[in-house]
Amino acid sequence: MVLKSTLLNKSNESQSWYDFYKDRVNNTEYFDYFCNKYNPFLNMIQDMVDNNIHPIAEFGCGTANTTKALKYMMPRNSYVCYDKDSKMLHLARENLSDRLSNVLIHYWDVLDEMPVRHYQLVHTHGLLEHFDDDQIRKIFKNFTYVTDKQVHYIPLKGYEEPSYGDERLLDIADWYKILREFKPSIRRFNGTKDGIITWNNTK
Repeated sequence: MVLKSTLLNKSNESQSWYDFYKDRVNNTEYFDYFCNKYNPFLNMIQDMVDNNIHPIAEFGCGTANTTKALKYMMPRNSYVCYDKDSKMLHLARENLSDRLSNVLIHYWDVLDEMPVRHYQLVHTHGLLEHFDDDQIRKIFKNFTYVTDKQVHYIPLKGYEEPSYGDERLLDIADWYKILREFKPSIRRFNGTKDGIITWNNTK
């Protein structure tokens, strides 16, 4: 599927997260593109969760397209979305307006101490690459306190340039080095462009 260039424009320095993502909210064309492109990531989450009482949490949710897709795939599960940008939380609520049952949307900064609750799985999409090595390890460690399962989408060096802001385009070897103390699994998809980090402490 080829998406209209207006939805995939690169950011400029003066553009906010809100301005960059607002046209992707409740946009059927973009949502279909998202589900198709990131299908391996979405399937990995589905394969790792159960229909139990604990919710699935998305941190740095942005427009919450990942949670929206998971709601279609697993409608009986409950979900929580977190972001530290109040405008992005507004977009997430708007984007999930027709699927808000069993979904909570809250403010949270991933560098802060985690909420006191347990999630059956924590996932992020386009989050970790915006932090330095020490911050990534801190975030990953924070997540281990609230879940036994993590799935993270990361863009890799196969992209010619970052799509937004201070995004770091690293290779899988770099990610293994950063997260070596946690011994995650990392795999590529879409050639050399995209990656999935998984951590499962239940095995």
